[in-house]
Amino acid sequence: MCFIAMRYFGIDANIVALSGIAIAVGTMVDMGIVLTESMITQMKIAPPEQPLQKTIYIATVDVASAVITAVATTIVSFLPVFTMQASEGKLFRPLAYTKSFALIASIILAITGVLVMVGNSLTPGELSGNLAAFTMPITY
Repeated sequence: MCFIAMRYFGIDANIVALSGIAIAVGTMVDMGIVLTESMITQMKIAPPEQPLQKTIYIATVDVASAVITAVATTIVSFLPVFTMQASEGKLFRPLAYTKSFALIASIILAITGVLVMVGNSLTPGELSGNLAAFTMPITY
């Protein structure tokens, strides 16, 4: 999605622009980890009769505003870079655009794609076995 936006806005795929994606990788991975951890925690405390989709929805609503706010503050911090002129603008504007595009795309993927992947790959019963032992150090 980031490369589609780059093409649409006429951003060249040079070293500076691609470094924006490399810098954004940490935040993109963090969003997936926060959402998945929230889902696993919610699955552990959910009543047994609660549908998995509702549990995942509740977990997402719990952390979605925090994740979106964290990404929004990063994108807003680039607003001065978008207004730069001359050589500074030519140097840093592609980085700001690509990092913003990458973060927006990762928000969309995290809020939609991670939900589907977790919903299709986990069941509450799996949390009592090896998965719970694996996620215990991560979630607590």
